[in-house]
Amino acid sequence: MIRRSITGLAVGTVLTVLTVMTAACSEPETQAVDDEGTTTPSGEDCSGDAMLDCARDSTIGELVPDEATAATGEPIRIGMINQENTPVGSYPELGQAAGAAIDFINEQLGGIDGRPLELEVCNTKFSAEGSTACAQGFVEQEIPAVLGGIDVFGNGVEVLADNDIPFVGGIPVSSQSVQSP
Repeated sequence: MIRRSITGLAVGTVLTVLTVMTAACSEPETQAVDDEGTTTPSGEDCSGDAMLDCARDSTIGELVPDEATAATGEPIRIGMINQENTPVGSYPELGQAAGAAIDFINEQLGGIDGRPLELEVCNTKFSAEGSTACAQGFVEQEIPAVLGGIDVFGNGVEVLADNDIPFVGGIPVSSQSVQSP
């Protein structure tokens, strides 16, 4: 059975890897300008098989194994609250990026303590009730940590805090997510 809490190291590792994989390796650190003034990326390609090398050169370098290591065992389920499929604002790419980072963690980094991560993205559907329902669902499922996407209303943050479930990262667009410890 999965315990209700993840150690600080595990949550920190997930946050760091997700941040590095969705941001740092998506754009090159340096750029070159050709004779015509066109800017082109230079440096290491951070895609495909080079992802492990890219991760070694990042802030998580000391956590990266020498060889790709697949996670096995009982999965650790984490949640994500995000606004998707609404005419007012839809950000499915945040959930997709987190999913890609989790795939990398599971397939290349050996998961968390050897266990794979599973991500469940909950769509708020741009409503205060949706935000609250997402968080309540994660509480009922005993999800040990929840990643933030974009949640305009942010009511879910309070529900998670009331139940000692860490809310990690996200884009703080609500007063609740800005003020949450």
